[in-house]
Amino acid sequence: YFGYLIYDRTFMRGVTSFLFLALASGLIYPNAGGRSFPHWSILNQINVFENLQPSIWGKNYTLVVPTTTCPPFASLEDQAKISGNIVLISAPESVVGCTFKEVIDYFNQFNPVGFLSSSAGGALTCVSNYNPYHPVSNDHPLWCTGADPEVTLSPLSAWFATFPPAGNNVTVTLDFPSQNPQMIAPHVPGNIAQVNYVSIALGLFLMLLTTWKLGQFISLYGIQISIPQACLANCFCAGFFQFLAQGLFGNFFSNSMAITTIDAQEVISFLPYGFAFTAVTILSFYFLEVSKLTSAQTIAGLDKLKIPAAIFIVIMWAIIWAIQITAAVDANPFTGLDTNALQLFYFSWLGVIVPFAVTAILAYSSVMLALSMGSSNKGAIFRILLLSALIIAFMWTFILIFFLFNYIPGDDLLTNSMYNRLSIAGFFGVRALLLALGVMFICIAISLTFSVSVQKDIEMSKSGTSSTSSSSKSASSSSSSNSADPVIEL
Repeated sequence: YFGYLIYDRTFMRGVTSFLFLALASGLIYPNAGGRSFPHWSILNQINVFENLQPSIWGKNYTLVVPTTTCPPFASLEDQAKISGNIVLISAPESVVGCTFKEVIDYFNQFNPVGFLSSSAGGALTCVSNYNPYHPVSNDHPLWCTGADPEVTLSPLSAWFATFPPAGNNVTVTLDFPSQNPQMIAPHVPGNIAQVNYVSIALGLFLMLLTTWKLGQFISLYGIQISIPQACLANCFCAGFFQFLAQGLFGNFFSNSMAITTIDAQEVISFLPYGFAFTAVTILSFYFLEVSKLTSAQTIAGLDKLKIPAAIFIVIMWAIIWAIQITAAVDANPFTGLDTNALQLFYFSWLGVIVPFAVTAILAYSSVMLALSMGSSNKGAIFRILLLSALIIAFMWTFILIFFLFNYIPGDDLLTNSMYNRLSIAGFFGVRALLLALGVMFICIAISLTFSVSVQKDIEMSKSGTSSTSSSSKSASSSSSSNSADPVIEL
């Protein structure tokens, strides 16, 4: 998993001063045609060893591949080779795997010059795999090498084909580390890495909006299980976890703020989607139930369709937690799970089946409700159809394209023309932005639907008529409703 980093302005000025030097830096492989590959320091070691150990730079070293790196172990032969050379490691930061800290603490006893993690993530790996609660030791440097995040995806397949093999016969000339471009990108106006700020702003706005709306309902009717309060509460949670998982923690699956581990972000990454679609599901089944009424009456919540709605929501949340847990524990490398099959399953359910089912229920119930209300309430009919159309449009644009970007079923990220015009950083930035916009727009539309009229409460009924009261805090009606019923102004 890859990531971006937001850093303070003072440090960024220092980074910028080294930018031109960084572009020319890299690991040079003499026995690979003298090709140079960039390498980047782990987050807590940036600009540390350039001055701390000046004697290690500009010299040739052998890349030593130990017996195993997870769990870390070196044979006696490996131990003799490690001293004075560079250890090549591959250890994801995982709750079930091996962390960089565990691996490096073990191999430090054999006195290497440093460590090199080789992966497709390159610069982003040294940010996203950084654990602020268990940072790697500063006894010896750790670098990451791989693809430059500013390189577009189209030439990457050729790049990997020319990458030198990882083996004990590989020799490198160690140059100064490159400065991580993703530490600069978030501060460039218009750069896609600024999606963090968009997620934070949208999450805060939605939390404020739903708090205001919920406050109106609770102050008049108290805390109750009703359609307005259920939908608004779910939308508040969607905004909170959007602010947390994709704002405060960083872009989607990227740990770009580096204030927590990547696993903590992954385990809550789909919660905004879950809460938003829970609100949409409740509203869809409510419209369907109201459209089936045969007499003028007000209903506070789901009745006959309560169980079908609950079953649908439980299934959706089970899949969401399956995605989050398998991502957080990095299940595939240690359990042999078929990654392609899992991705196709997750895409099918959350990207197609759930939106399709919600769309079918919402579209049908909205049309039936509009027809049952008659022509005397054109304003309410227009608002119902507009709300449904907006929700459906957001699901089949932002949400669907996000899942295509996230799972790419049956496609190759490096060769598919739909993606390879983007840079790696741009790809992950666009992906995060799509989910943020889709989820937040859906919840904002739902939240704006519910309101309490101070002077005149309007009750939605089967007949499409409204009963009013001159009281500022209560409503009376000749139907079966009472003053504690929630009010939906449509």
